[in-house]
Amino acid sequence: MASKQHQFIIGLINRKICEYGFKVVFIDGHVLGAFKNKYTLPQKIIRHRPDVVGVDNKGFICIGEAKTKNDIYNKRTREELIDFADFKFNGQKCLLIVGVPKSSQDDLNNLLNELGIQNYSNIEILTIPDEIINE
Repeated sequence: MASKQHQFIIGLINRKICEYGFKVVFIDGHVLGAFKNKYTLPQKIIRHRPDVVGVDNKGFICIGEAKTKNDIYNKRTREELIDFADFKFNGQKCLLIVGVPKSSQDDLNNLLNELGIQNYSNIEILTIPDEIINE
């Protein structure tokens, strides 16, 4: 089961996806707060299931992925970031929002650099102040 910190980050990613005009259609986890809807689990994208998937009225896809400090350098995260950053739907790369604690932002940037995807225009990092993340 995912940690409370991971779940909290998913909730903030969910909110950001909605702010961008996407409708959240799939969530892997339990979102606390205003988003008490029941969602279906996302399907795997290449090798892994994303935390959140949203769709806009033009059919564009937004993928949300929450990462805690301990997640950043594991093999699964590397695979997810590569798969999700390169995934195309209807011929267009999907927007990928990666949520991390502020204290892990440099680690995530270093990983994106290591993977050669640091300059992808479809990747957005959502940093969350460590003080508000529930442990």
